[in-house]
Amino acid sequence: EAASRETQIPIDKAPIQSFTTPDEVKAHYESMSFEKYNLIFILQINQIEAQVLVSLLKEAVKKNPSLTVVQLDHRSTQQELLANGVLKVDPLVTEYWRNFGKENLKRLLIYSKMEYLNGKGEVEPPLLTAQNGLYHPGSTSFFTSWEAYKVWYEEKGFLKKDKRWVVIILKADYVIYHDSRIYDALIAELEKNHV
Repeated sequence: EAASRETQIPIDKAPIQSFTTPDEVKAHYESMSFEKYNLIFILQINQIEAQVLVSLLKEAVKKNPSLTVVQLDHRSTQQELLANGVLKVDPLVTEYWRNFGKENLKRLLIYSKMEYLNGKGEVEPPLLTAQNGLYHPGSTSFFTSWEAYKVWYEEKGFLKKDKRWVVIILKADYVIYHDSRIYDALIAELEKNHV
């Protein structure tokens, strides 16, 4: 939403829902009136949704020929949409998406506006972000090696020579989207207790 506000490119988001029958899926998605959009991104759908979406999206494209449906990233459940020619694969969209972060989402929106909506602007390539690494709330970036992290940690005065280390494995999304408060608090508490 922040990327949308900052680029002034409006978006609607469909929340992830759990459907058990095709009728539930159809009722939910029919209420969205796909034909009113010129661009739809697809990511997390289940097999039931895929089956129903094929016909709904085909019908929407008939009503609005300028509608394009684009895959954000590959999921096996999208195969039916791909096989029926409903879903477009754009490697650059996927690259923006996979590299996370508000800046890449802004760049994705601007690229999409220009590529699919005849908008104007300047396309900037995706910023490449580390897909994994070491994180500390006191640093502004990920560390790509243990050695670099340890040097930084010691320079900051955090290193306790004879203490054990605790590793917390988390998805990078939490850090990249600034939703790491729980992890940051846990790290602070561990450090406060000399762990």
